Amino acid sequence: MNIAFKIPPQLTDFSAFHLLAEVGGDEVSFLIFEKHPFTLHGFYTFNFDKSLYINDLAETIESIFKSETILHKKFASKKLFYNVKEIALLPENYFVQQQKENICNLLFGEDKRKICFDENMQNADIKVVYRVPQKALSLMNIEFGNVDVKHAVAQIKNTGEANIMDCLVYHTTIRLTLYKNNKLQIVQYFDYTAPANVVFYLLNVCKQFDVAPAEIKLLLSGMIALNSALYEEIYKYFLNIYLKELPHNVLLADKLNEHPHHFYTHLTELAQCV
Repeated sequence: MNIAFKIPPQLTDFSAFHLLAEVGGDEVSFLIFEKHPFTLHGFYTFNFDKSLYINDLAETIESIFKSETILHKKFASKKLFYNVKEIALLPENYFVQQQKENICNLLFGEDKRKICFDENMQNADIKVVYRVPQKALSLMNIEFGNVDVKHAVAQIKNTGEANIMDCLVYHTTIRLTLYKNNKLQIVQYFDYTAPANVVFYLLNVCKQFDVAPAEIKLLLSGMIALNSALYEEIYKYFLNIYLKELPHNVLLADKLNEHPHHFYTHLTELAQCV
């Protein structure tokens, strides 16, 4: 496990502030914020080894809670989202509640160590079906007090632009979301080990859905820097690249303002979605 970011809040009393966690297979992130005015005060991201086994995931997360005592403070509320990549998007009209385990087993293979969930995507007639490792689920329930299980993908909303591809960069995965003619086409996770892998996935999605890389708007967020090899490789093939910006109503504590804002726009969107 590596600490990618550790920006603790300069606070003594946390009772009026809120804690958000996003748990995935290759990283876990935390955001500490207040709602009125909406201000980001703390940001943590821990990267996991790509070869981390399912049982080690819970143990690694547990070690984070033991070492970062600030996460045990009394907050006004706690929000928890998973970004596990074993997900399926189905038309809500054709979804049968009793079949979600069969859907997961068919797509990803049977695994009794995981529990299946489903929820509606925001502002869309789409059901998101996914599964979460049981041990990680139990641990987070203890730490967060049995909060509702939610997937980050279910919170995705159309930006209002007709043709846009959103690429969220995590430690060893990317999440691609494509809208064409104002309709959602795909939301999918892809593993990568090198910049060329990411470019291949971007170009392949463009090819599958018949969109031109030179014309589509590509929106980047997450762990990608302008001076990185990944950004330079993407820039060779895409002409309309934008870094996702924070909403105008979001304020930042001084330490967070020293870093590119697109590092935590995805967490801010989750914090504001409920």
